[in-house]
Amino acid sequence: MKAAYKITALVVVSSFVFIQGCTITVLRPTAIAQNVHIISEQQAKKCHFVGSVSTHNDNLLSKTPKLDARNRALNHVAELGGNSLRIVSENTQIAPSGGGSIHFLNGEAFLCK
Repeated sequence: MKAAYKITALVVVSSFVFIQGCTITVLRPTAIAQNVHIISEQQAKKCHFVGSVSTHNDNLLSKTPKLDARNRALNHVAELGGNSLRIVSENTQIAPSGGGSIHFLNGEAFLCK
């Protein structure tokens, strides 16, 4: 009887830990990336090009894949020393596994005054 109780308790605790590991969180911009703005092609002409940005959401089960990819791009722009992102292209595709979606973003990082 005690062995069955221990196994049941172990299964319940293991399931809880597994479910907690699957909790979906939204990727947030870092502190410095919060100052990065999305700009138009016209605005970019007045700024200094810093580098290219190509990214996608990491979590296939995210309810906000576009936001996750954009926040990842904003973080990358900040890492490059830029303060502005011009989005060149975006698209969303179903993940190869069929579970969830992947949002791709290609852009350019700029330093604007």
